[in-house]
Amino acid sequence: MEQSLFVIEQELRNLFEGFNEEQSDDVRAMRLAILSDALTQKTDQVAAYRESLSAFVDYLNKKTCELEGRIEQYEEKIERFDEYVLNCLSIQDKKEFTGNLYKITKRKPSQSVEVFDETKIPIEFIKMPEPKPMVMKAEIAKALKQGELVEGARLVDGKVSVLYKIK
Repeated sequence: MEQSLFVIEQELRNLFEGFNEEQSDDVRAMRLAILSDALTQKTDQVAAYRESLSAFVDYLNKKTCELEGRIEQYEEKIERFDEYVLNCLSIQDKKEFTGNLYKITKRKPSQSVEVFDETKIPIEFIKMPEPKPMVMKAEIAKALKQGELVEGARLVDGKVSVLYKIK
């Protein structure tokens, strides 16, 4: 039965610390040789296993990069498809299509806050977490929608989106 690296190391420590002093020097020398051999073999096995793990991590990183590229391609295809559907809706001056399976609706873009100069944002709209302060866009949006003027920020319309629902 093959021993673990931990067990081999523990037995070597016991041998060197003299835990089994009733053994003769010849028996101890033979045990040391056997344990040294086992340690060499196990160390090689551990190194080979580590190398295989490292190769697997490299493989996963390569595949991750490939998948990220494919994800971007598909996201671009989806975006082009949405533009196509929005053009079709605009040509017919419609806000929705109703098919047998789906209802496609052109949605009004939601507003979001664009911070174009963080240095001018009033302190009441700055969150101070560690390690650096953060602009609280939700609070700015609320103030802007109530008609307040927030220096350094404005409301901008987002991108028109398409909603797909199964009937």
